[in-house]
Amino acid sequence: MNKKLFFAIFTAMFLTSIVNINAQSRVAIINGQDDCYDDDEIAAKTWLVSEYGGDYLPISTVYNDPAILNNYAALWIMDDDMDDHSNGYGGAGTNLPSGLWGRNGDDVVRTSIIDWYKAGGNLLLTSFAYQYLVNDLGRVPDPFNRGMNISENDYGYMQTFFGREVAEISQTFNHSLDPLFAGLTTTHSNMTFNGISNCAAFPLVDAELSTEKHICFWHSDFEGYNNTNPGKYAAMYAALKVTPLATLDGIGDYYGAGIARWDAWGDYQGKAITIGLGNYEWHQENNPYQANIERLTKNALDELSGKWKGANAEKVAFVHIPATIEGLTDDDERAAAEWFVNCYGGDYLPFSSLDATTLANYNAIWLMWDKDGTGNDNLTPNNGLPSEYLDIAKNAIIDWYKAGGNLFATNYATQYLYNDLGRMPQNDAVYSRGYHMDNTSGGAYIQTYFGRTAVPQTFNHSLDPLFAGMTDYITFNTNDVNGVENCRVYQLLDNNKPMEKHNCAWHSDMVDYNNQNTGKYTKMYEVLSVTPLATFDNIGDYYGGGIARWDAWNDFQGKAITVGLGTYEWNQSGGNIYVDNIRQLTYNALEELKLRTLEIPADETRQATDYTGYGNIIFHDGSQLTGANNLTVNGVVKVVKTFDTDQWYPIGFPFDIDNISIKQGANVYIGAIYDHDNGENVVPSPSNISLATTDNIYLATYDGAADKFKFAGELGQNIGYVIVVPNGGFEGGNISSGTVEVTFTSVNNPTLNSAGATIIADGYNLVANPDLINAASLPDANDYYQYNYSVPANFERVNANTLSTALKPFEAIVTYKGDTSGTMRSSLNIGGTDVVTALPGIAKDAVVETQYYNLQGMKIAQPQRNQIYLIKSIYRSGVVRVSKSIIR
Repeated sequence: MNKKLFFAIFTAMFLTSIVNINAQSRVAIINGQDDCYDDDEIAAKTWLVSEYGGDYLPISTVYNDPAILNNYAALWIMDDDMDDHSNGYGGAGTNLPSGLWGRNGDDVVRTSIIDWYKAGGNLLLTSFAYQYLVNDLGRVPDPFNRGMNISENDYGYMQTFFGREVAEISQTFNHSLDPLFAGLTTTHSNMTFNGISNCAAFPLVDAELSTEKHICFWHSDFEGYNNTNPGKYAAMYAALKVTPLATLDGIGDYYGAGIARWDAWGDYQGKAITIGLGNYEWHQENNPYQANIERLTKNALDELSGKWKGANAEKVAFVHIPATIEGLTDDDERAAAEWFVNCYGGDYLPFSSLDATTLANYNAIWLMWDKDGTGNDNLTPNNGLPSEYLDIAKNAIIDWYKAGGNLFATNYATQYLYNDLGRMPQNDAVYSRGYHMDNTSGGAYIQTYFGRTAVPQTFNHSLDPLFAGMTDYITFNTNDVNGVENCRVYQLLDNNKPMEKHNCAWHSDMVDYNNQNTGKYTKMYEVLSVTPLATFDNIGDYYGGGIARWDAWNDFQGKAITVGLGTYEWNQSGGNIYVDNIRQLTYNALEELKLRTLEIPADETRQATDYTGYGNIIFHDGSQLTGANNLTVNGVVKVVKTFDTDQWYPIGFPFDIDNISIKQGANVYIGAIYDHDNGENVVPSPSNISLATTDNIYLATYDGAADKFKFAGELGQNIGYVIVVPNGGFEGGNISSGTVEVTFTSVNNPTLNSAGATIIADGYNLVANPDLINAASLPDANDYYQYNYSVPANFERVNANTLSTALKPFEAIVTYKGDTSGTMRSSLNIGGTDVVTALPGIAKDAVVETQYYNLQGMKIAQPQRNQIYLIKSIYRSGVVRVSKSIIR
């Protein structure tokens, strides 16, 4: 069973109520609430269910059905009741609460959790539950399981660094930038200890308020390493794969794993995060730092649940100069790399390791450069990569990028496409000039549209997949921005806190195209295959590729996404509450780039084994894929066809289509299917198309029983259709007479077959080729009618049971099955009264009569308000549709 992103919080009390868990629901049903809960456990459980969207799971449910654990990726076990320990409270070796693990002295629950944890389940253990990892779950064996610190000491802060500047302490381990602490605010930031900057202590409770001071954590007291020996800190990871991340405020050495991350180790394939500091107190009235407790918990659950985990994260690498992440000195680079490795699950690679063999293992790499200072750190226009990049990896990256590798370049690294990698022509004064590089401009937002009322057109990318899932945005409606709905400005930083404002954005300063010229925006794609997606939040014209998508171009088969706006700041001093938007933007970019594309040129053939290491597949006219028997695509399939306007074409697909786009010249439009029966456009998934400008297409399928072609409002799997892109669209549109490139994009992760099969029904049927290879015949068909593009356009009978011309993938054909003794029709015409070729003359099929029926099927002459009826709509064409609705 696939693990779902659900969470459970266990309390220490024995609960008699049973929760009815729906495995497909993100929130479990809680049957009542007992008065015996600890106040902090109540507050934590309420937040988990109502705010985070997790489940509440009583221990009694696990006892009765241990397999329910397999529904969860992470379990949060919280124990804050100091009076419910079987061996008393306050001493090392205290066991689990007596009622927690089983019933009548058995061990069912504890054993079930151990098995689940060993199989890859992840744990968040807080308060007194921290000790379960050491004592009862077996994660910390002898001789290392000694030393639980259980006390009632008073500390208001959690300190995210170990080791201070005293004579016997030689090293500071700083975790201030760890993803676990992202978004927490602090009044104690940018401290420097032992030469390590940005050390921070985060407040969790107000020192002036009364607290329970419940402390329970492993103080890592094992032989050979005292608290002033830095080797002790490193030995903990070497021996047990545990990293202490925070300790008590005031600790000056290497004592105490108050908050720790426990990676997979030995038989334990799961990971754990433990929080045992007394200032982790969920219920303290009027606590000004409650948001820090919630954010700390959210970060832990996000990590343990795999919220940011990429499905193919191992195919992406973060590349920089130091040998390890610990060598990154810039705070934003370090925070980004920590998140990338710990949460996304990618690899960190130093440039010294890069060569063709290493790069071949990765579909995408992330280049980030955010330093600001002197020499190569103070990047200016036309300065190149730092010498470490040039000397070691430049040529390897260029070759890999040209061969199809994908790049994510952020901050000052955006210029690498311009200067060193050759993606933009350096000597072309028309298109290559103009990087905006400074550290003075820019607010806390990114603007995902170009053009306001002062210029003739707005290009809106608010719904581009790159921004999916981002929150904290301002939406402009049609009255604000050139009549375009849903223009958005996303907040990435807290504008009340310091910003570095490191901008390195290509401002597309092209000769003959000023910032008020719409043609400038479209010319960028026409010439360089680049689409600007976002800019500074105060731009009112077509200036600035602050965030851009660079498609394959010339020798460069790979694609790139660049983020060069100063708002892309991973570590804002004092804590950034909007860091999730930066995470989401980055996650979306990596998820897009990690999938390399296998592109099959027109009329060429590839084998399924060629797909190894790829995500997406692009088929061009007549291309084939052999050996694809039950091949699951990790991304999407795109089928690119070239059509003449006002010409019908037979098509069909062995998978569901998510969206259709139409390209004519430099302009890209959403292909909206005109539903003739309802007189409206059906727009499939417009959020997946960058340029959200709609144009019509017309779709028809064949009704063999009625012996006529009928308009269709959707494009279904394994169904044959005829399609046309009309000149001008319905009642006028953007498409002009000539050639268009139409791209059909599948749903995510379709399954492909190059030796498919289809069931041929009796009579005449318009059937899609079920294979990804040319077909000479289809099973069970007695006769065929292949499409003739000449006038009159029709399907003409083939005089044999095998096709005279091979049926290409994604084409359709009319089959006949049944009695062939009689005279067969010579052709099936798609012209006539039901489908006409003079498309601009199509009139809307209006409703001429509406009838109402109650739910018992009785016709109602006068429907009443607020009642449910069956509504029968009769159209001019004779089409009848029935729907159910409430009359308002």
